[in-house]
Amino acid sequence: VENKHTLLSSIARKIENRARELVAEHKDFTESFDQLLSTYETSDAQLNQVVQSYSSRRKQLRDDLLHLQDELHYAMTPEEWDKVVRVLNQAGDTISSYTLSGA
Repeated sequence: VENKHTLLSSIARKIENRARELVAEHKDFTESFDQLLSTYETSDAQLNQVVQSYSSRRKQLRDDLLHLQDELHYAMTPEEWDKVVRVLNQAGDTISSYTLSGA
């Protein structure tokens, strides 16, 4: 039981860290993009580079989160998983609302 608890705690911390990275990446992206948009000399290539870099990093973090979610799923009983899914969905909704709102 202790090993399982340690494993679940470790996965949960990794998920939390990746979620924080995702929010921080979005904040950095919006600040960089806004700065480029406010500069008259900014080229389309510069804007595209910032967008592509952010898109790539966001996909990587999303994939990391999905892999960690799989690890969590396999380490739990169906009853435990049902409870965790509700928490994960709430966390996902919070992250999505933050990144989509432009906050």
